[in-house]
Amino acid sequence: MYEIRKNTTLKQTILPYHESMKKKYFMLHKELFYTDMSVDEILVYAYLVDKRNLSQFKADNDDLTYVCFEENDVYIVVSNQELMDFMKIKGKPKIIAIKKMLEDRGLIKQVRQFDNSNKIYVYDYEFESIEK
Repeated sequence: MYEIRKNTTLKQTILPYHESMKKKYFMLHKELFYTDMSVDEILVYAYLVDKRNLSQFKADNDDLTYVCFEENDVYIVVSNQELMDFMKIKGKPKIIAIKKMLEDRGLIKQVRQFDNSNKIYVYDYEFESIEK
């Protein structure tokens, strides 16, 4: 059995992001399927990680639009409608529940904005084997 651990580094470690990767594929870690995460959670998390990597790529190239200096990290802004379209889900409560589960696991942190769109900080994870 695996347990997800939040990586506490300030700047996230990511693979180099290239514009050509934008629409081709998502990177999924196989270990995610050995946790108690649902497939919906895994796919939403992969989508959010991809968006975070794009924000990091832009920040590395001097576009500081999605950089929070108080948190010393990059964030993303993804609407619930965008996630609903990606997942082909019609109900907003299901997307909200998935984001809440990811937040409870420490994989994302949502910060409420004045315009009803949340800043989302997406964190890496570490897997550790649990002896039983």
